[in-house]
Amino acid sequence: MKKHLIFLNILLLLTCGCATVYNPATQRQEVVFIDTKSEVALGKMINGGVTKDHKLSKDPQFNQRVKAIGEKIAAVCDRKDLQYEFYVIEDKELNALSLPGGFVYINTGLLKKADDDELAGVMAHEIGHVVARHAVKQLQAALGFNIVMAIAFNKSSAVQAYQAVNIVYNLVSLGYSREDERQADKLAVMYTYKAKYNPRGMITIFAKLKEEEKENGTTNIPVFLRSHPAVEERIKNIEREIKEVEHLKAKDSPANVSHPSQTVSSSSSVVSGKDTVTKANIAPEGITRKMCPRCKRVFPATDNFCPFDGANLVY
Repeated sequence: MKKHLIFLNILLLLTCGCATVYNPATQRQEVVFIDTKSEVALGKMINGGVTKDHKLSKDPQFNQRVKAIGEKIAAVCDRKDLQYEFYVIEDKELNALSLPGGFVYINTGLLKKADDDELAGVMAHEIGHVVARHAVKQLQAALGFNIVMAIAFNKSSAVQAYQAVNIVYNLVSLGYSREDERQADKLAVMYTYKAKYNPRGMITIFAKLKEEEKENGTTNIPVFLRSHPAVEERIKNIEREIKEVEHLKAKDSPANVSHPSQTVSSSSSVVSGKDTVTKANIAPEGITRKMCPRCKRVFPATDNFCPFDGANLVY
């Protein structure tokens, strides 16, 4: 009888439409029962509640800023099968959250406090949760096979759908697991780097969040700080990931040593008539590298900052 039941379960798995996908967070092939289409549908259901329960900002500058940065991160992330949507919520709390299917929300409080590198780090972290399917995996674990399959095939009852919505909403509101947060941080470092933002913004925004926590006490702790690992550990992990990303990029770079013709002092200038133009701001013809004025390392001209010390690169 047990063998018969095992056979039926295997048969269901083979015929239900489940998929094996690569998860960049775990760097493994994983079986998912909720496909992208169902994931987006679930996200839309929850998004309806979020936009109904929260006041959305109509400030064009806020919305444009979030959309511009979000689209740059989405363009380099590992899930381009999603149409990411970005929203700004009128709330003074320094917070952000994301839903399955690519829905990302940023509070106005965070927008006012964070610079572009810091905001990019936060948004890349949230997109990292979506890419890694963290909410979907938690949903699968919490609901069980039958309900998950009903949702996947759009045959779930209203009660089951409501149950799924509550589980996901509570998850993204209260925070993810220790491992999920670590994975999202790792992906965020990679995505901010690829999108030409300084990943060290993730570290400086943590400092601002900790400052906010001290000012407001323990009642308004942002979701970023509610989950383990502790902020200090996350900062160390991010530092390590930044070094690893730069190490991998340096290995792929055709030239790691500066050439005399490619090294230009940041203080040197050329004079044309009455105007003095700094060479750091203009790419000389034929120059394809930039240099860090602090550590003197050389990087491709497409990079804007040094991942080791955060300094702006110069030609």
